[in-house]
Amino acid sequence: MRVIVTKYRIYELAPDEQGVPVEQYFTGATLPTPLKGSGAKVYDTSDGPVIAMPRRRGRRAAQEPRQSKKPQP
Repeated sequence: MRVIVTKYRIYELAPDEQGVPVEQYFTGATLPTPLKGSGAKVYDTSDGPVIAMPRRRGRRAAQEPRQSKKPQP
């Protein structure tokens, strides 16, 4: 199951639900900078279309785990 969490609601989608890329859904529209090339997709829900951004992986996730600076016994 896929889950989209918004400020007001949680949407549950089928795992095989394929969204439409934002650039394709809004063809000809000028998109805000955060949406351009972000991999965001539009999903049709019971409340209408919802834009879902892919989960970001922070820099920390890609780095080695941080070591403690405390003296070790």
